[in-house]
Amino acid sequence: MKRLLLLLAIVAGFMAGCSKFDNGGGSDNIILDESDIKITLDGGRKLVRFTAEDSWSAEVIFDGGSDDEWLTISPTSGEAGLVKMKVTLAPNAGKDARSARIEITSNGMRQSIEIKQAGTETPTDGEYEDVSDGDFGDDDDDSDDDSYNGDLSGNMPDNEIWYLSTNGEKAVCNYDGFGVQILSETYKNGKGVIKFSGTVKVIEKLAFEENLRSVRIPESVTKIGMVAFANCLNLKEITIPNSVTSIGDGAFQSCLALTKVKMSENITYIGSSAFSSCEDLKELNIPRRVKYIGTYAFNGCTSLTDIVIPEGVESLGIFALGDCINLVSATIPRSVTTMEAGTFKNCI
Repeated sequence: MKRLLLLLAIVAGFMAGCSKFDNGGGSDNIILDESDIKITLDGGRKLVRFTAEDSWSAEVIFDGGSDDEWLTISPTSGEAGLVKMKVTLAPNAGKDARSARIEITSNGMRQSIEIKQAGTETPTDGEYEDVSDGDFGDDDDDSDDDSYNGDLSGNMPDNEIWYLSTNGEKAVCNYDGFGVQILSETYKNGKGVIKFSGTVKVIEKLAFEENLRSVRIPESVTKIGMVAFANCLNLKEITIPNSVTSIGDGAFQSCLALTKVKMSENITYIGSSAFSSCEDLKELNIPRRVKYIGTYAFNGCTSLTDIVIPEGVESLGIFALGDCINLVSATIPRSVTTMEAGTFKNCI
């Protein structure tokens, strides 16, 4: 998964600062949230957490020395703080269970997370976790999730933001990410309400936690800034109001559950890595006023099957649509005069 180094540094720093994880004052250099994970044969994606007191690195060790890389992790290294690692497992068509371990090293200390995946003839007895829906939330059943049943319709003032979360918890991560002071944040009756001291004009720098499911952006907002929603792993869809004119670098990077984006018709700029690694993104409209689509802007959007670049766009950045492996149709207007290297790399 490709990322700009600058964005990596910003994301790592803010994710550590936003952490609500309590390590209990332990002296261990690496503190695991869980160390023994069993997954059903269907595979899927799971989020694992650990805290490192220093910079760290991780690798996957397959039991039996298998060359079949059925398990991958991302990221594989980072700085001190709370780490949220994506673990992806391919389906297991074999009869037997298979296993691997994730070895994490930090300042000479080492911890392992054991991963075991059931086979077609493995007795599971309910102890194997089903992650085949690909969602990182604790419960993807909307019918039983009271935290997702709030109503975001109605007259929302310009000094408030309304949202829904996956677990009924508050969703603000960076209290400095809105340009105005937060007076209060409440979550009740299935809806979160953030009240500000003045009109909200920007959203930026990892403003929200990963449990954000849906959010209503005020019409007063003119800018979605750098890494504003980056790593909001449960964000499903978003409407960007017509007051917004630019989407910053990495704004929605790694929003893995994002399926639909409705963009402001007044957007003129889509920044580097703005939607990179949005693996479930299937539907988006690129506004006619956009002039430039940045480097890696939609890189790794593996669910995109077609895209229409509107008349007026002049430049497509490096790897702008690279690794969109299921893309079968792309419409490019005559207004495009520059297509940088690798614009459609690996669009097989």
